[in-house]
Amino acid sequence: MPNEELGRLIRSYRNRLGWSLDKASQVCKVARTQLNLIETARSDQTPKVETIEKLIKGLELELHEANQVRTAAAIKTDDASYGYQIRVDEATKALVDTYLALEPDMAMELERSAQSLLNIQQRRIPR
Repeated sequence: MPNEELGRLIRSYRNRLGWSLDKASQVCKVARTQLNLIETARSDQTPKVETIEKLIKGLELELHEANQVRTAAAIKTDDASYGYQIRVDEATKALVDTYLALEPDMAMELERSAQSLLNIQQRRIPR
């Protein structure tokens, strides 16, 4: 499944807080069934950027953790289906927007994450 890394990350951050699926879904404002699908990677679809951002905010992720989640959400290995390019572009835009709001000394890590996303985008399968 293309989103196993994303599911593993979300579950580990939820477990770190000691939250059940119900608690996390309430706090993050994401349906319990959707959260379960993300964590177990049982869906062939990458979650929407809005859903990823709700999880990042609700799980109170640090900047580097949020970037790991965004990167995992942008990767769809062996899949050049509709939406791949859009999701990478949206994730890159979210990183750039965050970058602009940061103090200069915090921006270095984010710049490395953005470069990582650009490298992933360049390796994508041509349509």
